[in-house]
Amino acid sequence: MRWIAAACLLLLSGCATTPPVAEPPSNCAPVREGLRALQHRYGEQPIWQARTRDGTMTVLFLAPDGHGWTVVEIRGELACVVLSGVGWATIGGGEGA
Repeated sequence: MRWIAAACLLLLSGCATTPPVAEPPSNCAPVREGLRALQHRYGEQPIWQARTRDGTMTVLFLAPDGHGWTVVEIRGELACVVLSGVGWATIGGGEGA
């Protein structure tokens, strides 16, 4: 009888606990907060965007002096920095090139 009580207690304690909540990666933030930070802290503005087939939005931000840039992927309500750097040059010619 004692083992039945122990088994019930184990089952109930397993049901009562919640799984750990996954934290977003450190390079991610809620969309509004993340995009606002790029604009206010670094002065970067979105200059290009594209949507992938799975719905991910990729956005390129560029600083006003053309020096600093950041590539952000937006999935749902989460924006994640994919790449960032300094130095910028346009190559090719025209839209969609």
